[in-house]
Amino acid sequence: MTLQTAGQFFRGAWQKVKPLGRNRYIRWAVNLVVLVFCSVYLLNHLPGIAADLRRVQINGWRLVLAWLLNVMVNGLGAYCWVLLLQGFSQKVDWLDGMRSHLNSSVARYIPGYIWQFVGKAYLTSEMGVPARAINILMVWELVQLLGCGAAIALLFTPAALIIEWGLPAWAHTVLVATGCLLLGLVLIGPWIAVKLLSRSLLNGLILRKRFFFLSGLIIVMNWMLNGVCLWLTAAAFGIAGTETVPFHLFTFSVSMVTGILVIPVPNGLGVREGMMTYLLSHLMPQSLALLIAAVSRMEMVTGEFAFLLFAGFMHRIRLLLARNKPPGR
Repeated sequence: MTLQTAGQFFRGAWQKVKPLGRNRYIRWAVNLVVLVFCSVYLLNHLPGIAADLRRVQINGWRLVLAWLLNVMVNGLGAYCWVLLLQGFSQKVDWLDGMRSHLNSSVARYIPGYIWQFVGKAYLTSEMGVPARAINILMVWELVQLLGCGAAIALLFTPAALIIEWGLPAWAHTVLVATGCLLLGLVLIGPWIAVKLLSRSLLNGLILRKRFFFLSGLIIVMNWMLNGVCLWLTAAAFGIAGTETVPFHLFTFSVSMVTGILVIPVPNGLGVREGMMTYLLSHLMPQSLALLIAAVSRMEMVTGEFAFLLFAGFMHRIRLLLARNKPPGR
C-alpha cells in the first residue's frame, strides 16, 4: 500500500465515523468510560490497597504537581504536531494545529489504534495541508514517539533487573549503548531521510530539518517528564525516594511503549497498567503498585482532557475577539 492509497483509505474511513468523532459529547463520554475503567480497576483491588494505605501518608501537593506536569506534557505533545507541519513548510495556525492533534487523540481509546490517525488526517487536511505531507508526518510522528520511548527505556534500564533476568552484567552496557544509538538516529532522522527517500516522495515538499529536530527534543523531554510524573505519584504515597527516579523513567517508558504496540487494545488499557504494576512491584507491595498504575492512568486521561478544554476555550476567545473586532482593522 502506497502512502497515497493509505491516505485515501484514512479519509474514506473517517468520512464514515466523522459524525461520531466530531460530537463533543461522544468525546467526553469516551474519556468518562476510561475514568470509570480506572475506578473499577481500583475498586476490584480495594481491600489490599486499603490495607497498605493505612501505613502511608499521602502528600496531596505531589499528586497535584504530577497532574499539572501531565497537562503540560499534553500541551507540548500537541505543539510537536505543529512543529512537524512547519517542518514541511506548511503554514498552519498553531492553535488550530494543536486542536487537530488534541481532538483526534481521544480516538485512541477506541479499539483499533488506527482511528487516532484517521481523525488527525482528516482534521489536518481541513487546514489545507496536502495528504502526502500528512501521511509522511504521521508515520514519522509514530517513529519519533516509539523510538524516543524505547531509547529512554534502554538508557535507564536498571542493572539489578539485568541480573534478575539472568543476563550477563555486560548486557547492561549494551542496552545503554543501544539506547544512545537509537536516540541519536531518531533525532537526526530528517537528515537521514533526505538521503534515503526518493525525490518523487518529497517532490514539492520543502524539508526544514530544524523543526523535526526540535520536535524530537520535545518528545524526549516529554518521556522524561512522564517518568517524573510517575515518580511524583509514587512519592506522594511515601514509597519512592529521589534515588528511584531513573527506575520510574524506565518503568513508564517500557509500560507506555508496550501499551502502544498492543494495537487491538484501546490505548493499551490494562496492558500498560499490568506492565507498570509488574515493574513497580520491585519497589513496593503489589497492591500499591496497582494503585499507582491506576492513578497514573487517571492523571494522563484527565490531564489530556484538561488541555483539550483549555485549547477549546482559547479557540472560543479568539472567535469572540474576531467577532468584536471593528471592520477594517
